[in-house]
Amino acid sequence: MSVQSTSAVQSTQPQIIIKIDSKRDAEKNTFTSVWQGLQNQGYSEGEILKISKELEKETINGKRFVATKIADGTEINVTNAIERAGVRKIDFGGLTTQINYNIRTLAVKEKSDNEPNANVQTFRNKPINVEPKTMGLDEVRDKYGDSKLIQTAYNLKDLNEKNGGDRTITGKSYYQPWCADMANYFYEQYNGTNPFAKPGQRNSSVAGIKRWAKNNKLFKEAKTPEAIAQQLPDIKPGDVIVFDRRYLYKTTKGDIYRNNDVRHIGVVVAAKDGKLVLIEGNTNERQIDENGNFVVDSNGIIRFKDNSDGIMFKEYDANALYCRGYSGYADMSNYQ
Repeated sequence: MSVQSTSAVQSTQPQIIIKIDSKRDAEKNTFTSVWQGLQNQGYSEGEILKISKELEKETINGKRFVATKIADGTEINVTNAIERAGVRKIDFGGLTTQINYNIRTLAVKEKSDNEPNANVQTFRNKPINVEPKTMGLDEVRDKYGDSKLIQTAYNLKDLNEKNGGDRTITGKSYYQPWCADMANYFYEQYNGTNPFAKPGQRNSSVAGIKRWAKNNKLFKEAKTPEAIAQQLPDIKPGDVIVFDRRYLYKTTKGDIYRNNDVRHIGVVVAAKDGKLVLIEGNTNERQIDENGNFVVDSNGIIRFKDNSDGIMFKEYDANALYCRGYSGYADMSNYQ
């Protein structure tokens, strides 16, 4: 079903259309909500709210736009709403039918040189393609011991999108990206309070939690492999890790891409010997080949092993943090 939004405002922008699909297909660049589509293009929560208010003034198939009542297959033209909202114009790549992720090729078939060791590839003397290790909670306990944080994590481990666990965490009847909601929910289960928002509310975006940490002078920044390695011993269980720095990855064909669709967050449940274990929501394992390069679709989007995101436990060293887009952490020692 193709749907056109009506508006008196005429835009010179290329038409920007978000296609809705409850079974999101990364290869076809469809989304489960307009909110998610705009967020993945780099719009902030505040900007999305402005755009949504403008969309609500439009009629679609003769009816007022209601974000929570969009049928599968609907294509929502957001071009005029973005213009009327007065927010910054983001380059969507000139697409006229579907939104694409903001990813561009940096180089083609450029080989890694000067690798520091056989296990770490580099590009322009920076590590790439270092993935965290996915762990089960029993494995985490065996290696790091037990704690109240790990016990709290145990009770959340089976929540995923297939069984509606994401809606349990967000408290919403519809889908929205939920890694930041998971951090809120984890602390609510851990000690009965949510430090990131006012009582009864949620801080549901990565940018919002990072802003909260900065406003409270709790955010510790690090953006280079060297700075991350130096900072790593200071990160303790309970701290919140923020990933929002663009990073590079190499594909099975040897192409090097820059990923701008980064925003993610996790809570540290264990730390020892230069490694951290994070509990993460709205996450999955990414497909890699035997050479450690990412399996991607025709648009350079990394493929996942499973189509249903859930709760996972991942072990990072400094290189894996850097290669996932780490930018810093929120020191939560006052909330333990």
